[in-house]
Amino acid sequence: EQVAVAPKVDRRTKAGKEQWAEFEMMHPNKVHINDEDARHLAAMHAAVRNHKVAAKLLDDRTATEVSVLWGDERTGVQCRCRPDLVSGNVIVDLKTTFDASKAAFSHTMHKYRYQVQAAYYLDGCRAVGLVPDVSDFVFIAVEKKPPYGVAIYHLPADDIDRGRFQYEKDLTHFEYAKRTNRWRGYSEAIDSIQLPYFARKEIDILTG
Repeated sequence: EQVAVAPKVDRRTKAGKEQWAEFEMMHPNKVHINDEDARHLAAMHAAVRNHKVAAKLLDDRTATEVSVLWGDERTGVQCRCRPDLVSGNVIVDLKTTFDASKAAFSHTMHKYRYQVQAAYYLDGCRAVGLVPDVSDFVFIAVEKKPPYGVAIYHLPADDIDRGRFQYEKDLTHFEYAKRTNRWRGYSEAIDSIQLPYFARKEIDILTG
């Protein structure tokens, strides 16, 4: 209902332009994806569905992509989130990744601050009663390329606490900036910069 697979046409030609115009007319207000992406998405969908625990979480869901709005008691900031799905007392987030192994996904989680998202979503969903006070957050990680490996990871309470520390700090900065209209940027002074350590090391080895 939301996505249409685009035909392979040369839009530089008259015939291609006509075919594309017909396609757009038949599928208005839809996201257009190409055939290769459609095949990958179908395979990823099948991989998640073939994973017994992931399939159970999906089948037992009690809410899907519901908008959650609440006020942060400490800062007064109005907050919102949109969890992928809630399954009982578990918030489930689907992540696509190039490597779903535990070691690789741990680094991905740190890079993209997934622990911050987990704590923020948990606190928001608890605030509005979407999940009970005792609830968990899990990631379903599915690889973007064959063999489309799937793994499910539960974030422990101490890492949730670390994420909570980070998002509370972020909210404090946001509230201050909004109240004073002083938004953090980069330094107005000339600063020094250097190549990353690995690049300097690589060049130094080559040059002796």
